[in-house]
Amino acid sequence: MNSINVFLSETSLQHVAAIHPPSIGGPEKVKSFILLVLQGALLTNERRMQRKMTDTDECGLCGNDNETLEHALRDCVLANLVWKGVFGL
Repeated sequence: MNSINVFLSETSLQHVAAIHPPSIGGPEKVKSFILLVLQGALLTNERRMQRKMTDTDECGLCGNDNETLEHALRDCVLANLVWKGVFGL
């Protein structure tokens, strides 16, 4: 869960980590996505390249040279548009 520390304070992270998976609301796909993020297991292109599943670690949305978890969720220009549209952030 180290990579999620970029987004949450240690106290907040402890609260989120204490959530029992069935208590997370929403569709099953959303629950699975949240759990993958919390576990730092979201398969980004950086991780896919390390596993030799792709030839590039480039972000498929914006073309950034390195699609990390932080980039995919926070730094990608197009991901930011999604957050703003969904949550009004």
